[in-house]
Amino acid sequence: TKRAADAMSLLMASELAPKGVYLNIVYPGIAITPMTMGLASKIVPGVLRPLFNVLGAAVTRLERDRSARKAARSSVYVALSPDYSMVSGVYVGSNSMPADLHRTVRDPANQQFVMDVLRRAGHAAGRLDSDS
Repeated sequence: TKRAADAMSLLMASELAPKGVYLNIVYPGIAITPMTMGLASKIVPGVLRPLFNVLGAAVTRLERDRSARKAARSSVYVALSPDYSMVSGVYVGSNSMPADLHRTVRDPANQQFVMDVLRRAGHAAGRLDSDS
């Protein structure tokens, strides 16, 4: 889930910062693309799907491109901004400003749990690879 990925990222940020590796989480917002339109149309209740499909067809390629550029702005800003060059563990919203993460993501016990699950999964995958 996204919260698990955020928790893992925060823990990694705290572990890597002393080594000079800075990791931040960026939420770029939603970009209107053929893929997201296709996914969204499946989530919409059946009775509304015809209306959603008409609206989706009205979104021009130019508007989709503009949406993708807008969604990428926060990622590019954080990557290039001196404001974030020596900062680690910040969640940056689609407006390129720090934002709050859910309390479960900030909980060190949850962060450690996610990392433990990933380590166990990695060890299991390693055993599977060595058997082949």
